[in-house]
Amino acid sequence: MRTGWNDENRNAPRLAKIAEDLGAKMITVHGRTRAQLYNGQADWKFVRNVKEQVKIPVIVNGDIKNLNDIQNALKESGADGVMIGRGAYGKPWLINQAMNFLSGSETSEPTASERLSIILEHYDNILEYYGNDTGIKMARKHIGWYSSGLQGSSEFRVRVNNMTDSTEVKENIIGFFGQETH
Repeated sequence: MRTGWNDENRNAPRLAKIAEDLGAKMITVHGRTRAQLYNGQADWKFVRNVKEQVKIPVIVNGDIKNLNDIQNALKESGADGVMIGRGAYGKPWLINQAMNFLSGSETSEPTASERLSIILEHYDNILEYYGNDTGIKMARKHIGWYSSGLQGSSEFRVRVNNMTDSTEVKENIIGFFGQETH
């Protein structure tokens, strides 16, 4: 659920209690109202109001893009766990980082070499599942997410988005992400 319909109707605590009374075993709360859509910052502190109303586990969601966000979301909300959504785009390792953090295990960012390996495995799996033509098209958005924020990523995406040969795309992935490993 979201925190409410809009700022004047933030009724998630009441709705969570109703859901619990009707047998819900867990509640996930996205830290924005419906009216906010995905604008603004998720209000993890408001999720604490839900947590205080129910005895069942509460999971916090919204704007969880890195390990620091996981830590802050849990601290501010008092939630029992996190649900990662769009924050994992281009960072599928974030889910493993969350699991390690929650279990008290060591967690770290993947090395550039590990990231390249993950990207290539993902690309190969997309091609295997969808075939070359559709696979290349499907892979483009993922390649964009993986490269977001990196130096030269805009030019790289333009180049890859105009390619139709899967081997050429893979060579460009290796060339772009491989430069981080040196």
